Amino acid sequence: MIFLGEGLKYISLIVIINSFPKIVKDILKSLLKNDYPVLNSRLFFECWLSYALDNSLTSMRDLFQRLNNTGFEVDISTFSKASSHRA
Repeated sequence: MIFLGEGLKYISLIVIINSFPKIVKDILKSLLKNDYPVLNSRLFFECWLSYALDNSLTSMRDLFQRLNNTGFEVDISTFSKASSHRA
């Protein structure tokens, strides 16, 4: 009986992991791309999600350095202000 309970937990975890990309896509679809002039809600959410899921990032500064190197010009102070207004 105990093994069955652990097995069900394992199956539930697999289902959650497999459905995670769809859940994120659904959330991203609902976020506006033009609601804030400097840092829109979609980019704001993508920044937080990237930081939470990427183990190679040790700080938010690392995230912004990577974003700026790939062509997304996002300033950490802008992100900080957006965080305080959207909390």
